[in-house]
Amino acid sequence: MNTLHCQSLKRTPEMTPATALKVCSARQANAAGYTGIQIVSADFLPHTRSWPAQANGTHFQFAICYGTHKNLDLLLAEVDAAHASGAKSVYCVSHPRVIEAIAVRNVPVFAHAGLVPQICTGVGGLRAVGTTPIEAQRVRDTIRAFEEAGAVGAYLQLLPRELAAEITKTSPLITISVGSGGGCDLIWAHAEDVLGQNLSHVPRHAKVYAGPDRTTDADCFRAFRQEVENQEYPSAVHEIRKMT
Repeated sequence: MNTLHCQSLKRTPEMTPATALKVCSARQANAAGYTGIQIVSADFLPHTRSWPAQANGTHFQFAICYGTHKNLDLLLAEVDAAHASGAKSVYCVSHPRVIEAIAVRNVPVFAHAGLVPQICTGVGGLRAVGTTPIEAQRVRDTIRAFEEAGAVGAYLQLLPRELAAEITKTSPLITISVGSGGGCDLIWAHAEDVLGQNLSHVPRHAKVYAGPDRTTDADCFRAFRQEVENQEYPSAVHEIRKMT
């Protein structure tokens, strides 16, 4: 049932992109669900376990925190707890073998391809990935490995729009764009950026929606969703350069 629910997020040629939003409070989860954000996500922590019930029945996803588990059994125990707390899927930054171990438990799992901020030193820091033919093929191979592992979706971070759109069209995985253009199934944003609450570096692919005419969380989230569905966001200024 959960897998079928996930697959309804996969675009058809006639559909416009949907929205995914990471929230930092139960209030934000409620506002995101109220305004029809299709995927509402949060880190799985002791104080977030009640948040799925706050999101008004939307697809709530818990992110399994990277690098905090001493072994696979502990990670899987956290996956089970997240699923039992009401999450319709989990997001896990890890190797295809770990993704497979989650998938065989009948827990819909989203993987991550492209730039992985937690381990980006191996690709030269925070930068676009897949801009050369060799890198682009590595990304395609990674996506294929996640497909074979049983993932239902993948976050695509800082890929050229054309590569992310190609993967979306050719892969059965649900794709979520994190700075990878508007050709994916869903466009991701962080609530802090949307609400103008990010006091540090605002990524190039982010957009602030707060303003004099948008003073509530719901106002900002609704504007974000509307611009995604109207294909006004992300625009060219939010995308990285094309493949070479």
